[in-house]
Amino acid sequence: MKKADLVFSAIGIIGLGIGGMLIASRARASEVTPAQAGGSSGDYASGAYSDWAAQQKAPAVNAEPIGIFKTVVDGAMNLLTNPRGIRNNNPLNIEWNSVNNWVGQTGSDGRFSIFDKPENGIRAGAKILDSYAKRGINTIQKIIETWAPATENNVKAYVDHVCRIMGRSPGSVVVKMSGDYVPLIAAMIKHENGKQPYSLATIQAGVSAA
Repeated sequence: MKKADLVFSAIGIIGLGIGGMLIASRARASEVTPAQAGGSSGDYASGAYSDWAAQQKAPAVNAEPIGIFKTVVDGAMNLLTNPRGIRNNNPLNIEWNSVNNWVGQTGSDGRFSIFDKPENGIRAGAKILDSYAKRGINTIQKIIETWAPATENNVKAYVDHVCRIMGRSPGSVVVKMSGDYVPLIAAMIKHENGKQPYSLATIQAGVSAA
């Protein structure tokens, strides 16, 4: 789907969600008595009561999203504001392959895997790093060169960015048992998506599950 189509689809979804929220919130609007509105008993015999009565014809709308409408709006905002990897719960942009039956993998977007939650997308990334380590691909430089081949990536920029975030050199060895996976994956997520929205606890949960 083209980006423009995604934007129009998301706008339509938001419109439906907001319309539903308005209907639902009007249906549950609470009635306010003159006393609750701040009037005194003497106001009832004056023009204050008629002003209060007029206001009740158009009660304030509580536009707070509720139930399914919140889900719809949140989904639309995710579509509009988040990059592909975050939308897919696949923040390392792991390419879909029919032979990889990853835990929590629910499908693909045509190229990249889609996961049910970010922890499972991160878990898959940690499993791939494990396979790299078994092949001797265990430095930041080698990992990034393998993860993001130069045929379609600026490897130097990727390596420099990750090293700058981690405070390490390209030749630094990444050791899972030393806790290196969490900062490495966090840095890779930032480079892959332009932002890193997850807590370190979320990343650690994915790594620990690998």
